[in-house]
This record gives sequence, structure tokens and C-alpha cells, in this order.
Amino acid sequence: LTSKRWNETCAADTAHTWNPVLVHHLSEHSTKQIYSQIRPRPQSCPFEYCSHVRQGKPCWHKVGRCRSAQSEVEMVVWKAEHSGLSVRPHLLQLSLPKQTRSTQVTIFCKVCLLALSSPESFYRHCSSLEHAQLLSQDTTTKWKQRQPPHNRRAEFWFCGRP
Repeated sequence: LTSKRWNETCAADTAHTWNPVLVHHLSEHSTKQIYSQIRPRPQSCPFEYCSHVRQGKPCWHKVGRCRSAQSEVEMVVWKAEHSGLSVRPHLLQLSLPKQTRSTQVTIFCKVCLLALSSPESFYRHCSSLEHAQLLSQDTTTKWKQRQPPHNRRAEFWFCGRP
């Protein structure tokens, strides 16, 4: 999770083209931050919640396959947009002042939908039972790998531990 640079690129090291995404940020307490993407509503989709989400579980459908709302916030945005209101640009505009204030590094767990504020808290989270259980049940995340940056390859190696 990062902000935009002056030249319309992402502020992360990869500096890809900036493409803002509307998310709902839920802060349960100071260490647990949950970010849920507010997806565009699929065409001819009924206004209903995902069956997994209704049961209090994360959606298990493959990425981009679930045609149902993942949260109450997503449902409200979908209904507003369906009625003809263009709310998404206004909500993104409201978040701009907050983006410019934030300079803290955030590490995002794609499995648990959590943002953590330091590498240490991310490591502790990844070692938790809750994370391991969600990871073992995860069928939605397509994992991919990339090469380390060219100038830093000597610093990385495979861990010998399972």
C-alpha cells in the first residue's frame, strides 16, 4: 500500500503506473488494520452477499470470479453506483489528504487482508496460527514470484528450513 509519486507512478520500488484502488479500511486496534477492496460491480450481478462472507469466512472464490458483494461497504457503493451516482471518484478524492500525511511503511498480508506497520510485526503475523490456518485454506490468491532487484541479488538466498 503506497502513495503516488509526482510523475503518476507508484511510490514503491517497482514504480509501476499509478492506478488508485478504492478500499475500506477497518482498524480493530492499533496493530490490526484490515483493508478490503471495493471492486467495481460485475454487470448483471444480483445485489447479494457472497455465501462465504455470509458465514463469516473470507471469500474462497478465485480472484475476479466472485460476483457477490464482499462487505456491507461494497454493497452500499454498488447500490449507489447502480442508482446513477458516481461515488467512487469522490471517495478517492476524500482519501487524498490522508495519503499525503502517511509516510509510514506498510506491509500488506494478501491472505489475511491485514496491513502491518513494520517488518517485525509482519514476521510475527506470518508466524501466527491464524495466518497459517487462512493460508492453508487459501484458494483465491494466485502466488507469483519475481527475481530480486539486479543490484541486490547477492543478498538473497533460499532458506534451508522448511
